Amino acid sequence: MKYKWTVAVFVILIIACKQQYQLVSTQPNSIKVNADSLQLFDSALFKLIMPYKAKLDSQMNTVVGSTQTKLTKAKPESTLGNLVCEAVMNKAAQRYGKPIDAGVFNYGGIRIAAIDSGLITLNQVYELMPFDNQIAVLEINGSQLNKLIQLTAAADGWPIAGIRYQLQNGKADSITIRNAPLDTTQTYVLATSDYLANGGDKAEMLKNPIATFLVNTTVRDAIMEYIQQNSPLLIKTDGRIKRKP
Repeated sequence: MKYKWTVAVFVILIIACKQQYQLVSTQPNSIKVNADSLQLFDSALFKLIMPYKAKLDSQMNTVVGSTQTKLTKAKPESTLGNLVCEAVMNKAAQRYGKPIDAGVFNYGGIRIAAIDSGLITLNQVYELMPFDNQIAVLEINGSQLNKLIQLTAAADGWPIAGIRYQLQNGKADSITIRNAPLDTTQTYVLATSDYLANGGDKAEMLKNPIATFLVNTTVRDAIMEYIQQNSPLLIKTDGRIKRKP
C-alpha cells in the first residue's frame, strides 16, 4: 500500500512540474531570522574560541600612538592621505637609500573616513589599511609621472607627497616636484604601492618603469612605524593640491 501511495505522489509531482508559470509581479520584503531558531549557535565551539578571541581583541586594542587632531579622508587633499603618503615615502627612503622625489597612493586604498584625535590603536591602523600591499619604489620618466598626476587630478585628487599642483576641471597644471617644475625629460623616483605599480586603479603608465625596487614592507607597517615614531601626530593639509578659482 505504501508503494502505491509513493507512486501516486510521484506522478502528481511530475504533472505539477510540467505546468508553466509566469511572473506577474514582485513584492520585496525583509524577513528577520533568529539565528538561534536555525540552531546555528554552537556553545562548545564558542567556549573553544573565546580565549583566542579575547587575546586577539587585547592585541588589536594596543595603543601605537596618538594624534593631536582628527585625521580625515577627503578630496582633493586630506590629513589621512598626507599621513599615508608621508609614511610610505619615509620608509621607502630608508630602504632605497636614495632620496624619493614623489609619493602617490590611491584614494580608494584608504578604507576609513576618519581617526578621532587622541590615542590610535592597532585596530584602527588595520581598519585604515587592511590590505597587505607592499611599498614599491619606481624609477620613471617625467612623462610617466605627469600621466600619473593627471590620473589623480581626473579623480579629483589622490593622496600625494613631494608633488604640488593646481586642480581645475579634472586636470593638473603648475605641477612641481620637490619645488621644481615637472620636467618630462627627467627621471624621477616614485614611492607607491605594488598595487599601483602593477597598473591597478588605471595606473597603466606605471607598468613599464625604468627600474623597480620592492621595499619588502607593507604600507600598513610603514604607517604604524611612522605613527610610533612621530606621536603625537600633527598632520595638516598644506595646499599640495589647490583648486583653481
